Amino acid sequence: MPIELKELYFSSKSLAFVAKWAVRDQQALALVVPLDLGGVTVEGLRLRVTARTALVDEVVACQLEYIP
Repeated sequence: MPIELKELYFSSKSLAFVAKWAVRDQQALALVVPLDLGGVTVEGLRLRVTARTALVDEVVACQLEYIP
């Protein structure tokens, strides 16, 4: 059963496990990790983070994804 978008957005979330950066190509790093709500991993809910290799402290994008 899909979760309401409002609940996903406003609920406290935590990483399901400690994620590691992966080299996506010569110019970018990527990290994708499932998220927990209330200590339960929600299928299809994840955090995606990308960063430019040369500007890792400056060019970072974070995206909350949910695919029910």
